Formats: sequence, C-alpha cells, structure tokens
Amino acid sequence: MKLPNGYGSVTKLSGRRRRPYIVRKTIGFHLDPYGKTVQDFQIIGYARTRAEGLAMLADFNKMPLAADANKMTLEMVFKGWARKKYGDDTVPRHYVRSFEYCAPLHNTVFRMIRTPDIQQMVDAQTADSAKSLIKLLFHMLSDWAIVNDFAVKDYSAGVVVPPKHESDIHQAFTEEEISQLWKHADDRFIRGMLVLIYTGMRPAEMLGINPEDVHLEEGFMVGGVKTKAGRDRRIPIADKIMPLVRDFLAEGRAKAFALGSYENFRLQFTSRAKKLGMSHLLHDGRHTCATLLAKAKVDPLITKIILGHARTDITERVYTHVDVTQLREAVNRL
Repeated sequence: MKLPNGYGSVTKLSGRRRRPYIVRKTIGFHLDPYGKTVQDFQIIGYARTRAEGLAMLADFNKMPLAADANKMTLEMVFKGWARKKYGDDTVPRHYVRSFEYCAPLHNTVFRMIRTPDIQQMVDAQTADSAKSLIKLLFHMLSDWAIVNDFAVKDYSAGVVVPPKHESDIHQAFTEEEISQLWKHADDRFIRGMLVLIYTGMRPAEMLGINPEDVHLEEGFMVGGVKTKAGRDRRIPIADKIMPLVRDFLAEGRAKAFALGSYENFRLQFTSRAKKLGMSHLLHDGRHTCATLLAKAKVDPLITKIILGHARTDITERVYTHVDVTQLREAVNRL
C-alpha cells in the first residue's frame, strides 16, 4: 500500500538486525556537492516488523502535540530538562552518565521512544545503580516533555529494573574512624559525614533539606527522598551533632547543608578520608547509623522510622505512634 505524500516511510534495512525497519519522514531537501538533490530525513525510530513501523508512523502523524514535538530528540529533551532544572549549575554527573549510556537513542525523536527501547538501555547495564538511574532519568525527562507538550505518556513506567543484589560495598565506620572524624570536625565536609552518621540520612536527602525544615528547638528536621516511608518524615537531631547543625545553619545558605552537589560532596569527602587513612563512600554514613542503632539495641521499629524504612506490619503502620522524643532518645544512645 502506497503511503500519502509527506506521510513518511517504513523501510527494511539490510543485514541481521534486531529492529530491521527504519521509520522516517522527509523534512526537506538539499543539494550535494555534485548538484544532486538529496532528501533530508528525520528518523522516528526502528521497528521489529513493518506493521510495528507503520503503527509508529501513524502515532507520529496523529499526535496533537507542539509543533516542535516532531523534532525533539532525546538529546534535545535532555538539554531542555537540564537547563530548566539546573540552569547554569552543573548537571549531576550520575545523570550525565545515565544519558551517555543511552547513546543509541540520542537522535531518536523523544515521543517515539517506547518502553522496549528504554528497557533495552536498562538491560545493557551491569550495575544495579545504572539500571535504576536510567529509568529515573527517563521518568524525569518524560515529566518535562509532557508539561511542554513534546510527549503524551511516560513510557518509563513499564520498564522493569531487577531487584538489587545484596552488596558488601558499604562498610560501617569503626569507632576509631568516627573518633578521627570528630577530631577534624572543623572541616565542613567531614561535618557533613558526621551528620549522615548520626541521622542515617541518605546523602541526597541531607543535601536537599531547606533551612526552614530544621527545627533546632524541637530537635528534628523534616526531609526525605526515594520511598513513601522516607518522605516528609521527622529526622531526630542527636545532641552530639546539634552544634554541627547550628554551624551549617549559621552560614545562611539556600540549603541547610550547603556542600554543593552530590558529586562535589563525594569528591571532597573522599579526598579528606584518604588523608586520614580511610576508604568510605558517602552512603556508608547511613550504613554506620543502622549498625550503631543495632549495637545500642534500639527497638527495630524505632530504627525503621529513623532510617525511613517501610513498615510492613499493619500494627507498625497504623497503630504504633512514635514521637520525636523517643526518636531523639534513640539517636542519643549512639
């Protein structure tokens, strides 16, 4: 069946390919060095069968989107999203790396990228963190694209990320190492790690807390990321780190713990830890908090609440209420 002029085409490529059909549309013409007229194509995507390619082409032609939607590639959407979210600030390295992992899709029109395409990028990675970050990145890009009328659906929702493997990559700080950190608490990045150790917060969680979310008189902060159980919860401030938190707030920065980006915090702390003869990741602070709470024989329910872990038992979730005083008593045992 001949397709209408200007509708686009579905053509089978040579060789053995997983998706042998290229779906494209003519967007103009130009003259080559010999004066021959050459078509300029916009690649919409690749399909496993001709029928699938025709369906992609039909979707492309009928979607009531912004005029530029047919030109917005994954690369263009990433740059637009990054500019909106970070402005002139540097985009966190883990998002840049995740985008680089998706190089095969960079020039593909964003709204034509489907769940199997994203899944293929995820499956190509070996690290659990890389798999999760790719899905997260596409989710955020989709949100931005939908708001700007460059897409109509978040296809990352159907992507499956395998359960994370148990790992021994995170090691708790020893008592001697924690003592060493306290001796150098005048350094802001070491102070940041001490806050992580005595609160159990995730690094990104701490970096996102605003000054107005810190209630020194009441002895807690409001923060949280990642899971429903972890969001908007009260995080107790142990007496040991109260002076450290006050020092951070006294700086009057936009964020309560102004340590720069995650990547900056990681690099700065890693270099300082190395000089002290330590080798630790930022997330080791959270791991240390959990270990210390266990050694102090803190009630498992209290530990879950402090760390923002999900409570699965109906009694824990509904009928058990724990106040900040109880949480502070627990962290003050560390």
